[in-house]
Amino acid sequence: CSECGKSFACGSHFAKHRRTHTGEKPFRCFRCGKSFNVSSNLYRHQRAHGGGAETAPGKPRGFPYGCEECGK
Repeated sequence: CSECGKSFACGSHFAKHRRTHTGEKPFRCFRCGKSFNVSSNLYRHQRAHGGGAETAPGKPRGFPYGCEECGK
């Protein structure tokens, strides 16, 4: 990393690290609009909403079937 000197063996880890410097938060909660810099933090946040995590309205993540009325 040109800003702090850290090194990464994996390009995806470096990309995730870069977001700590840029402030980019590409993972957005579709229920409340809060954004996160890593997907795992979004997933944990969405579970706090209850009823499983959703990446977009009507598209539950991690569950093969979802109720179209309530999203569970």
